[in-house]
Amino acid sequence: MPILYNTVNYIVISIIDFHERNFAYDAFVIWDLNHNCLYASKLYLKYMHLNDISQISLSDLNQEFADLSIEFRNKITIPTLVLKKPHGCCYLLRRPMTYNYGLHFANIFPIFNSDNQLIAYCTRAYQMKNETAIFNLIKKIGKHNSKHFMTYPSDNLTERERIVVFLMIIGMSHKEIAVTLSDIFCEDVLPSSVSVLISRQIYPKFDTKVHSILVIKAILNGFFYNIPNKLVSHLPKVIFVANLEEFYDSWQDK
Repeated sequence: MPILYNTVNYIVISIIDFHERNFAYDAFVIWDLNHNCLYASKLYLKYMHLNDISQISLSDLNQEFADLSIEFRNKITIPTLVLKKPHGCCYLLRRPMTYNYGLHFANIFPIFNSDNQLIAYCTRAYQMKNETAIFNLIKKIGKHNSKHFMTYPSDNLTERERIVVFLMIIGMSHKEIAVTLSDIFCEDVLPSSVSVLISRQIYPKFDTKVHSILVIKAILNGFFYNIPNKLVSHLPKVIFVANLEEFYDSWQDK
């Protein structure tokens, strides 16, 4: 067992035992309500280039996790405490030993004792993979012939264009993109300017005029990764949060 407090409740110990016997290759972590680590799977430790994080707070791992922890508490821990239901979230995190940011997804599950009191929570996290994103997008869109996705964008996108493409992937409107660009580049950017940039410069580079096709091509070409640093500093670390029941209900076939 990689990490474990001696005083951990037997329920948590049972969950750890179940995980190691059935899901040993998951990036799985159990935290107490103060964000101190009770357990981390071998895969998680390997990914983080760590040997041991027992009794370490999420905010003490490094500065990236410290920044993430503040938003995580407000957007994830508090709703979990109040609703006592699983949540899912997308968040930005710099990959270990690199300067590149990537989009990650985590399921967060509350852990209760026999009196239905919340005693801890566990996270199952992974870096967003192209095939998962593509499957979900194609399921959502479902109307386009696959040949539309076979051509790839040219590799000469400017920094501003790459920022706009990522903001399109995460669903920002032209108005929201304009506000973000204004903050990043310290200039007044109008929504109409964003529309022109997308239609005249970005769409031709992706060989399409369809928003959904552009998004899929961008994901296929790794736009979830190597996110420009100028953009990261102007984005919330936790981008998306949802009650898992509501999240999966939204994917049901109509």
